[in-house]
Amino acid sequence: MWKLVRGGYNITRNAVCFTVILFLVLSIVSLNNSPALAARPPTKDTKPPSVKISDPLEGSVHPRGLIKVKGTASDDRDGRGIKNVQVHVKYGPYENAIPKSSGDWSSWTASINIFLVGLQKIEARATDNSGNTKLHYVTITTVDTTPPQLAPPADVTVEAAGLTTPVNLGTPTVKDDLDPDPKISNDAPAGFPFGTTLVAWTATDFSGNSAIATQKVIVIDTTAPNLLVPDDVVLDATSLKTTTAIGSVVATDIVDPNPLITNDAPSEFPLGDSIVTWTATDFSGNSAIVTQTVTINPALYDNFDGQSDYLLPKGVTSPNGKWISYSTGYGENGVSSEMLYLHPRLVPFTDDDGIYHNSVGPAVRTIETFQDYRIDIDMRYDQTARTDTEPKRWEEAVWLLFDHQLDTTHFRYFHVDRDGVGIGFYDGGTNPASQQIINEARNGLQVSRVNGIYSTDPVIKALTSYPPHVTQGQWTHITMEISEESSGGRHIVVTVDGVPVYDFIQTTSFSGGHIMIYCEDAWISVDNVRITQM
Repeated sequence: MWKLVRGGYNITRNAVCFTVILFLVLSIVSLNNSPALAARPPTKDTKPPSVKISDPLEGSVHPRGLIKVKGTASDDRDGRGIKNVQVHVKYGPYENAIPKSSGDWSSWTASINIFLVGLQKIEARATDNSGNTKLHYVTITTVDTTPPQLAPPADVTVEAAGLTTPVNLGTPTVKDDLDPDPKISNDAPAGFPFGTTLVAWTATDFSGNSAIATQKVIVIDTTAPNLLVPDDVVLDATSLKTTTAIGSVVATDIVDPNPLITNDAPSEFPLGDSIVTWTATDFSGNSAIVTQTVTINPALYDNFDGQSDYLLPKGVTSPNGKWISYSTGYGENGVSSEMLYLHPRLVPFTDDDGIYHNSVGPAVRTIETFQDYRIDIDMRYDQTARTDTEPKRWEEAVWLLFDHQLDTTHFRYFHVDRDGVGIGFYDGGTNPASQQIINEARNGLQVSRVNGIYSTDPVIKALTSYPPHVTQGQWTHITMEISEESSGGRHIVVTVDGVPVYDFIQTTSFSGGHIMIYCEDAWISVDNVRITQM
């Protein structure tokens, strides 16, 4: 070290060093400010930036369509010298990436559309502010995951043709972005059952993507079942109300194997025709209706078992065992006779000379007795048997005797003659004084004779003063119902040719008995005799 000595110039080493340094600094400043140095151009930036795709990864698989690309980029200025980053798929246009923030490309994102399938090369290109560029790419595989667009045919509603029904479903509409002809199938059965069936349609493209759509097939049933009605039933009554089997219907339906079958048949059938309505209803509510007629005839007491002419002597039973020949002896002379059956005619026949005389009262009487019953009978006045004088009104008539007692002095009677009708009874005698004429109605008048006294205002009146009457050679149909009232007395209802003529209650000392077909001095024909117990 140098020292400055008092009395001379003794300079130290530190001072020398300072002087040298100061000179160098001043020289540099002077050089920089010189015109020659300021005119020299700056150095050009030729260093490329860096860029990298971080997503998607190399070799990854993605659905075709919009692909999101992520990456990084930087240069000497840590990414702030990057001008832009662009991304594209090979042969496609570049898309501008979006930086993390304005001027900061340390991370970026971009979206590109890839519609094709297979290997795809995605390339990212970074450009710095000096125009230097850098490329980076990854290779991925794109696949088709988009199903076809499928529209099913319109819903179908059809009428059932059987347990199953074939249906024309129509054709669906299908479209796919890549496959021009996707495969189409459905799960429809060969025949559709009643009701609603969902048909699933499936469209599958060549990538295996499928779309499913459904179609409704509705099978309705508005067809009624078919009914095979049983035969009509005709039988004789066992009483005024008869129990009988009526058979069963056969019902078939195109859809319902077991339609519901009902009928409105009563448990017992009355006399005459009854209409039974059968109904078959399928499970769709469709109904078919058929009718059956059940005819209950009064019990047949007709003569004569199909016999032709035969003679039935007095007291002899008819071939069918229902009737016995009976001579009343009524008439002016009380001539006894036998009954000749000229089927089905009842004719008086004398024992002695074979000539028909006046005052002959033959009859046939039931073997059985009846208490409560109905009688239906067809009777016809054919001709008079009187030969000496003109026939009387009551001889040109048809007669029914009922509640007839074996003593022949107690019975009721009804007749239809040439002028009208009459009804009465005998209660303990056979002479005219014993005859009680309850009512006779003819030509607008009604009369009675009780205990020998006539009256034009009878207690029992006919239902009409102009009742039916007999006409020679024409049939008259008579219906009578006779029953015992709980309070006492006989309830008598009479109809002639469908016209009600009597309906009243009568009290006498007797009740019930035989039924007798009677003619007085006349030939009469009888047919279709039916008697039914009530």
